[in-house]
Amino acid sequence: MFEKYFVYFVFSTVALIGVAVPFIVAITLKSVRREAEQTNARLDEILVKIQAQAQDHEPVAPFDLSEIKAIVSQPLEKLDEIEKRTRRLTERLEQIEQRDHTQRQYDQAIKLIKMGVAIEEIMVRCGLNRGEVELIAVMHENDQNYKSASS
Repeated sequence: MFEKYFVYFVFSTVALIGVAVPFIVAITLKSVRREAEQTNARLDEILVKIQAQAQDHEPVAPFDLSEIKAIVSQPLEKLDEIEKRTRRLTERLEQIEQRDHTQRQYDQAIKLIKMGVAIEEIMVRCGLNRGEVELIAVMHENDQNYKSASS
């Protein structure tokens, strides 16, 4: 019995950490994205100024600003990829938490069935519908009959 609670404790701790980390990453990514976008906007302004100088026949530096812009935009693409991964991980963690919650509901229902609690009471306590509770009761009854027959 201790192992079961220990497993729940460990799983809950891992899930909590797993949910917190993506949020921290997302906040950091937003900050980095904002800075990269500001840098990109500044590069656009510089490019416009250089093009204006070139039209006025002023000497232009011998480098291609579009190459610099391409280099700066690469981190933005990587940030997009990281954000997508973070979103997918967050969704998966939410699914795992939902499964854990549902499993706890079923475990509680099984305990209540073993105690002989009425189906309506189990429905209220566990948040399950009548069909789910009746199915669990039938499965538990079949399990008990199998165990007593094999003893």
